[in-house]
Amino acid sequence: KSMRASDEKSALFWLARMLEAGDDPRFVARRLIVFASEDVGLADPTALTIATSAATAVEHVGMPEARYNLAHAVMHLANAPKSRAVTDAITAARESLLGGASIEVPEHLRDGNSPHGSIIPARRYD
Repeated sequence: KSMRASDEKSALFWLARMLEAGDDPRFVARRLIVFASEDVGLADPTALTIATSAATAVEHVGMPEARYNLAHAVMHLANAPKSRAVTDAITAARESLLGGASIEVPEHLRDGNSPHGSIIPARRYD
């Protein structure tokens, strides 16, 4: 919640508390990855890369040094602009699908080589 509120100091405090309490740093890294897409999203496209890099560092570096990598990611995510556009978009698409929406695949997108597509003459790009 501290990262959502863009409160870097509080976010770092809770990171330190979780790690000192013995929480699995892989769990922390996983939550950072989810946060990067769910709460930062397209407002800062580098957020996901930083979060996944921190998760990779946890695996390769290990604790206690990986706390620096996790702190780096927490600081970046806390200070990043926030956007729920990705979350809202996939939620709306899923609700539409579960609500029974059925959209025909446009002709130009169908695979003419599969039984599910129509036979479309090959286009030449000369």
